[in-house]
Amino acid sequence: MKFLHTADWHLGQKFKGNLDRIEEHRHVMNWMLELIRKEKIELLIVAGDIFDTPNPPNNARELYYRFLVDANKLGCQHIIITGGNHDSPNMLNAPKEILYAIHTHVIGKITENIEEQIIELKNKKGELEAVVAAVPFLRDRDLKSAISGETGEERIERIKEGIKNHYVKLAKAVEPYQNKNIPIITTGHLYAKGATTSDKQDNIYIGDMENIAADDFPTIFDYVALGHLHKSQIIGKKKHIRYSGSIIEFLRKMINPLLL
Repeated sequence: MKFLHTADWHLGQKFKGNLDRIEEHRHVMNWMLELIRKEKIELLIVAGDIFDTPNPPNNARELYYRFLVDANKLGCQHIIITGGNHDSPNMLNAPKEILYAIHTHVIGKITENIEEQIIELKNKKGELEAVVAAVPFLRDRDLKSAISGETGEERIERIKEGIKNHYVKLAKAVEPYQNKNIPIITTGHLYAKGATTSDKQDNIYIGDMENIAADDFPTIFDYVALGHLHKSQIIGKKKHIRYSGSIIEFLRKMINPLLL
């Protein structure tokens, strides 16, 4: 299965707070559609921050839905969308049943049933081709309720452990697929240890930048598709753990190589 890993679209973003970037986004989305057609991409993963704000403008929503429809028409058999820290989980999840009709799986936030994050991807013959443990941005309340009287440092450590434990639980949930000769993929929207940013970005957890190390991802996962940081990079010298980088950053570098 040939797949494309992207993240951090930030549709609806305004440059310096007031200049609409919709034409930039439209250009890069069209470029991505052409890539899907040319490379015959079967699976598209978007690892969070589809939109720039929880309540994106109508033209950003329209571009998003049109892209999903066009990607499906071009033969992309599966699309997986996970929520980021800029996204509204409820807004992303609202049309998930409709989007499923065009083979788009949306995980805006986690639920108590971890099995809902396990997505089986089958071909047109009904044969299993891959499994994705789809992980959106993990908010404090998703991991564990706040503990009364804990210090800021204790809270940070609790969050770190919560993230690690969540991936351990997912690894346990996908164990039945381990010997089926198919790729097992997971996603994440977080700040990994050793990663670098391309510019000033919002931090996930106040007071701490590094949430999880490469070695903290269970080895059962053949590929870890990360989002949140806008610079494309490998984490912990492990080629299967990657940030895709922001599509807008990528577009800028295509236009002006001096930005590399």
